[in-house]
Amino acid sequence: MNEYGSKSVSVVVNGVPITGMMDGEFLTVTPSVEPVALHVGADGEATRVDNADESGTIVIRLKQTSLSNAVLSVLRATKATFAIIIKDTRGTSIHAGAKAFVSGATVISYGQVITAREWTISVAKLVDFIGGNPDI
Repeated sequence: MNEYGSKSVSVVVNGVPITGMMDGEFLTVTPSVEPVALHVGADGEATRVDNADESGTIVIRLKQTSLSNAVLSVLRATKATFAIIIKDTRGTSIHAGAKAFVSGATVISYGQVITAREWTISVAKLVDFIGGNPDI
């Protein structure tokens, strides 16, 4: 039997652990392009294209009460470049980048229940290893 727990997904930005994740889906990692693509010309000739673009986007959804919002706010305000690492500590998946920055606008809403603060982080060279979780 394999084991997974959302609490075992660790996010570290600029050496600081990010905490206070929103319930449900709280993290997405998306490469900008497919690493290898197929190009077919008008005459039907196929070519494999190795894409040089290794960039990607990471979206983190935090609760409005998370103190990690302040960490990301400072990084956005100063336009700082930082390292990010995401690791499933019970498994083998890891997503990381040495040169990342907060990009995009953060939509702020308030209501009768806790709302999310969604942070978009652009990564120049995304290391994206999709592993699994071993038997326990």
